[in-house]
Amino acid sequence: MILIWLIIVPAAAGLVAWILGQRHPQWSRWISLIALAINLILALTLLTHSADSLTITPGGPWLAVINLTWIPQLGIDFHLAADGLSLVLVLLTAFLGMMAVGSAWTEIKERVGFFYFNLMWVLAGITGVFLALDLFLFYFFW
Repeated sequence: MILIWLIIVPAAAGLVAWILGQRHPQWSRWISLIALAINLILALTLLTHSADSLTITPGGPWLAVINLTWIPQLGIDFHLAADGLSLVLVLLTAFLGMMAVGSAWTEIKERVGFFYFNLMWVLAGITGVFLALDLFLFYFFW
C-alpha cells in the first residue's frame, strides 16, 4: 500500500497547491515541500523495513509489491513493485524534487500554484515510472 501512497501524495499535493496557490502563493510552496518530505519519509520507511528482513519473498526479489486487476479484458494490471534500484531512484526523485522546490522558491512569481501543480504531477509520474511493472501502466506514467 505504501507504493500507492508514493504516487498519491505528490499528485494530491499538486492539486491542493494549485487551488490554494491562487489565494496565497506561499501555501503552494509549503504544500509541495511538505508532500515531498512525506514521500522521502515513506521511501525511507520502506528502505528500513527492507533492511530488517533481508530474505527474498516467494513472489520474487521485491521489497514491496501491489498487484490489482485494472482492465481484465486487455490483461492490464495495476502492478507496482519496488526493488533496491527502484527504491534508490524513488529516494533520489523525492530529494531532487525538494531541491527543485527550494530553488524555485523565490524565482517563480507568476502562476505559482500552477507551476507547483505541474512539478508535483511530473514527480508523481516519475515515481510511477520507477515503480510500474505493467507495460501499460509504465506508458501511462510516462
